[in-house]
Amino acid sequence: MANKTTKKDTKAMRPADPGYSGLNYFGNGLDLHLPSRAERKIARFSKGHFTGRIVTGDAEGHSAGRLVMVESHLEFCWCLVLLARSATTDLREQAAFDWQDRDGEVHTHYFDFLVTERDGKRIAYAVRPALRTGGRFGATMPRIAHQARQRGFVHDVRLLTDDDLDQVDLFNGKLMHGMRQPQPDADIAAERMISEMTGIAVIEDLVRRIGMGADGYRAVVRLIRRQRLRLLDHVRIDYQAAVYAAPGSRV
Repeated sequence: MANKTTKKDTKAMRPADPGYSGLNYFGNGLDLHLPSRAERKIARFSKGHFTGRIVTGDAEGHSAGRLVMVESHLEFCWCLVLLARSATTDLREQAAFDWQDRDGEVHTHYFDFLVTERDGKRIAYAVRPALRTGGRFGATMPRIAHQARQRGFVHDVRLLTDDDLDQVDLFNGKLMHGMRQPQPDADIAAERMISEMTGIAVIEDLVRRIGMGADGYRAVVRLIRRQRLRLLDHVRIDYQAAVYAAPGSRV
């Protein structure tokens, strides 16, 4: 017998929180993303400032990815840049750390991002507009950072501002995030192409060799994201960018 689901039933089955992760309620075989790991509540909406949600790529083998929540456009931009870095293996937001002030009183600081790198290092990041790095933040952050390193919570604490944001890295981060979903036919053709690749080539030539138009271009972007292809220079990923196959990519 066919399963009849009314509009009303469908609405009732949908979870109230977009961060929900559980059994698939669409019946289409797709998994929902894993929930955010933020250690404090983050408002979904605000009239006073930007809020946003990013579903990252594969998380711990979960193909639907994981939810990351941000509370400013600057956090959104830095999140995409950090995710795109080859050293990044894990990223979580709003990581709690308890620290003591000069009077011995305990406070909780929430680092905007906590990144685990490929070599096992844990780096805590504070994201802040350059014009707002003074005052109480500037007075307390060195103490918080010192205690976080001293107690082994992280290996290092770093400050990220709008002045530090590289527009090439941001462009490429947005592009790689937007094109991260696999397209099997194009991806297989692209893998076959780089297995025979020698020397340096521009992306336009590689797309022509793959022979699948825009799908081939997206496959090349995914190869760069996975470090199978590498940019020759620090430039935006476009059809004229020069790339080469990473060691071990050729067979």
